Amino acid sequence: MNPLGRQFHSDYSWEVLGGLPANEAVLTFPQEWRGFSEGLVVRVAPQDGVSWVGNFRKISDSYINGVYSTPGADTICVVAGGEGYLVGVSSPRSCAEVPSVPIIDVLAIDDPPLLLLESLTDLSAVGRGGLAWSTARISWDGMKILSVSSRTLMGQAWDPGTGTFKDFSVNLRTGIHEGGSYS
Repeated sequence: MNPLGRQFHSDYSWEVLGGLPANEAVLTFPQEWRGFSEGLVVRVAPQDGVSWVGNFRKISDSYINGVYSTPGADTICVVAGGEGYLVGVSSPRSCAEVPSVPIIDVLAIDDPPLLLLESLTDLSAVGRGGLAWSTARISWDGMKILSVSSRTLMGQAWDPGTGTFKDFSVNLRTGIHEGGSYS
């Protein structure tokens, strides 16, 4: 998967800032995090609204950072050091954390319109209404996405017991998977 892949249409813009702004209020994500350290700092500007700045907590600098449009017109996905946040663009206090952690890759697909978030052990998908589904655990520690069709994602999950990859598939409409290495 490619974190710089296609984006969905959005009526907002964003930019990753080089640090916390000196003279602006900053929202912290998650909300209970005090934000005493700098995470991924993002300015979001709705087309017809007030812009805001968010400081998003990172799990680790070893994992990806990125900002992604979603199929939902008013939802942005921020991945900060492997931790994912779904935030309402016009109501940023409306925030949900993505259950798949740490996120190691992101893929936008057209049919069905989903933003797929891959961790080392499972997948989550964001649809028009927010989080569409999260799979049960598929892998012990590592996966490869091989192909995506309009109904099914095909991949392989690492099995440390045998030292091999095991095939799995995920129904893109439901998030139910078959196969994999974790049982």
